[in-house]
Amino acid sequence: MPMFKLKTMNKLAIFDLDNTLLNGDSDRNWGLFLAEKSIVDNNYLRESEKFYDNYYQGSLDIDGFLSFCLKPLVGNSLELWRANALHLLLKVSYEITVS
Repeated sequence: MPMFKLKTMNKLAIFDLDNTLLNGDSDRNWGLFLAEKSIVDNNYLRESEKFYDNYYQGSLDIDGFLSFCLKPLVGNSLELWRANALHLLLKVSYEITVS
């Protein structure tokens, strides 16, 4: 006999924080944060804008976009992300409170 019973989820809520609780687009802001921390360069920002435009045109290559977005994460050390995590959280928290 199992020690716990799994509940079945019968409702799912999905929402997008961009331009609502968050000021602006989160993918765009993520790229700007990475550039501000010198983790990526202007080439990354230009490529990010292409994906952003494709999204709004309805032609986003989601696999290409995910591969692109994950490069900075896998290409840098965990120590780098730990060092920047607090700054990112404070920045996001600030944007939520002022928007």
